Amino acid sequence: ANMSIYGACLAKLVVHCLLSKQLEPLWLTLAFVVSGMTATESLQIVEEHRTDLAKVKEMEHLDLVLTSMIEAADYTIAMALYLSDYMTSNAENDLSRSADFEKVANKYIQIASELVASVESDHLLSLLLETPTDIAHLSVFEIAIKYGISDFMDNSRIQMLMTH
Repeated sequence: ANMSIYGACLAKLVVHCLLSKQLEPLWLTLAFVVSGMTATESLQIVEEHRTDLAKVKEMEHLDLVLTSMIEAADYTIAMALYLSDYMTSNAENDLSRSADFEKVANKYIQIASELVASVESDHLLSLLLETPTDIAHLSVFEIAIKYGISDFMDNSRIQMLMTH
């Protein structure tokens, strides 16, 4: 199926099915569908269905869907940070499972930090972090600042780039 044409409809159908039965194949299907969509479209789906997706019984299922979005993104660092905030917001809205949501949020910050560490050139890294992305045309720095992701900004390499 062409995800640029059918992705949003398929994703909404799968989310609707998940409301009835949280079967692993449905979560795998949702992960596949959102990984074939643009970042803007996939983020719209998870934002639009935040309440439904937050009812996940097994946190690794939601993690699978969001990780597939990070892996498929053109701007992986930006997507990881945005989804970290997404999970932090879920933690604030569901205090009974706050620790589970926070654990995944921290995992995404770690992914972003590892991606930063994988770029050897400081000049290239600076360009990557300052270039507007497909997430509301915000740069990685702007996403981290807007959502107050201090754990990412506290990285010594990020600090060094900010001072130059």
